[in-house]
Amino acid sequence: MCEFALLSITSIEVGKKLAGERLVIHASGNRAEITQVMHGQADEVARQFRAVTQRPNAPATSTPEPDVLDQIRKLSELRDAGGLSSNEFEAKKATLLRRL
Repeated sequence: MCEFALLSITSIEVGKKLAGERLVIHASGNRAEITQVMHGQADEVARQFRAVTQRPNAPATSTPEPDVLDQIRKLSELRDAGGLSSNEFEAKKATLLRRL
């Protein structure tokens, strides 16, 4: 089972056969294929994806910048859990602190 964040999905392909449809989802360099989708359902998923991600009348908004101190706290937790080395943590922390 694959799970992708909606904003990481770059494209959705729909393939059609007599036995049903298939969806191919591309996200952040990954690819997931869902086979044996009932007729019409793959098209509906693709249509809903486009509706959510490509709102032509929506005003352009910028995403607020994440809080630097919160990011450092999360990096610290990641380091403590073994996901980052001390050197990686210090380098990223220094980059974040320069943004203050």
